[in-house]
This record gives sequence, structure tokens and C-alpha cells, in this order.
Amino acid sequence: MKRWALILLVLAACKGGTTEPPASARVKLVRSGGDRVAVEVSGAPASARAIEVVLEVDGGSFTFDAAAAPDGLALDTVRIAQAGANRAVLFAGDKRGVGLPAFGQVATFRLVGDGSEARLSIARALLADADGRRVELDSTATLTVR
Repeated sequence: MKRWALILLVLAACKGGTTEPPASARVKLVRSGGDRVAVEVSGAPASARAIEVVLEVDGGSFTFDAAAAPDGLALDTVRIAQAGANRAVLFAGDKRGVGLPAFGQVATFRLVGDGSEARLSIARALLADADGRRVELDSTATLTVR
């Protein structure tokens, strides 16, 4: 009897044992040609289906528009909406089950400013997986814009 209890305990430990935590997913902003900026992810889970990014510009006067999926990524919903002065919310996802890449661009948008130099940053970024679970993304990088 003790032997069975020990075997069950070992099996339970193997099944629910600890594993290395996955590397955290990251998001950053990169120039995408002309007046366009791209949101790029790295280390996203394979099950990622949507992303929401809150963008902020520090300095100057800017508007955000013309959100689109990058070439080769057939997302059915990519939108950007102003959320106050120099702030916007970008959403990219797909209701048909098209996933986001684990590494690469997930959306692009146009940033139009008054010509003054400013810093564009990500205030918050979240991924949603196929089951609707949230994955918080790390982002510390900023991009200088005009």
C-alpha cells in the first residue's frame, strides 16, 4: 500500500512538475517606411490571436490613422482610434482564426505630426490567445518621431 502511494506521488510530481517559465513576450515600435510605424512582437505564444496596444506621444501634436495589417498577414480587423490628445489604441486580430506571428510585425499605422520632435512609446500592450487568456507584453523602447 505504501508503495502505491509512493508511485502515485511520483507520478503526480512528474505530471505537474515545474518547468522553466517561458521567456516574456515583447513588443516594440519600428519604422516601416515613409510616415508609417509598425508594431512588432517577439516571443509571442503560438496561440496569439489578437493584440491591443495603447500608444502615447510625448511632445508636439500628432494624430494616428490608416492602420493596416503588414503584407502577408491576412487579419480581418486592424483599427486605430484616438484616445485623447497624442494617445491612441491600436487593435489587430482575426475572427476567422488567423494567428499572429510569434516574431515580426502585427500592424502598421500612420503617424502625422506638426513637425516637432517627440517620443512615441507604448503605454500598455496585451495579447489574447485562442482561449481568450491575456498575455502581458513587455515594452520599454521609444521611437523618436516628427
